[in-house]
Amino acid sequence: MNDQDLKRLMAQNFLIYKKLVEIQDKVKGKTVFHADNLLVKEFNDEVDKIMRTLNV
Repeated sequence: MNDQDLKRLMAQNFLIYKKLVEIQDKVKGKTVFHADNLLVKEFNDEVDKIMRTLNV
C-alpha cells in the first residue's frame, strides 16, 4: 500500500462520514447543509479520538 492508496482510502472514509451525517440530519428532520470544511474538522476530531483510544 502506498501513499496514494492511503489518501484515496481517507477520501472514501470522509465521503462515508459525510453521507452518514446527512442521513442523520434527515432522520432528525433537519435540512441543514454542512460546509465541507466543518465536516472535515469534525471528521479529523473523531479520528483523533479513536487514535488516542487505540494508543492507550
